[in-house]
This record gives sequence, C-alpha cells and structure tokens, in this order.
Amino acid sequence: MAEPTNEELRPLIERLAPIAEKHGWPKRDVIHWLRSPTTYFADERRPIDHLDDTDEIVRIADEAWGVIW
Repeated sequence: MAEPTNEELRPLIERLAPIAEKHGWPKRDVIHWLRSPTTYFADERRPIDHLDDTDEIVRIADEAWGVIW
C-alpha cells in the first residue's frame, strides 16, 4: 500500500489537531500514532491505512488519546 500524500493527510491532521491539544498530545506523537498499528481497529492496522473512513480515525483518536493509565 502506498503512503498517503500530504493532500490526503492535511484534512485529517486539521481534524486531529484540536483533539491532540485537548488531550495534551504533541504533534510528533500524532504523526507517530497515525503510522503505528493499533488494536483500536479490528484489523490492527495503522490509522493511515483507514483513510477511507476519517470519521472513524477521529473517533478512535479521541477515545485512545483520552485513556488515563
């Protein structure tokens, strides 16, 4: 699978930025999260592998980043 382009990621990043700020996540951690496999998706793939469903990525980001251990 080809890596997404800046044009594909820009709208998603704009939606994720306020969520990251709300949860105290630095921008570099957002980029790392987008490129890392996660169990929040049933197929355990990377969020950027799900660009066809940005609403789901945003929902999962808000849920995942709000977890307090």
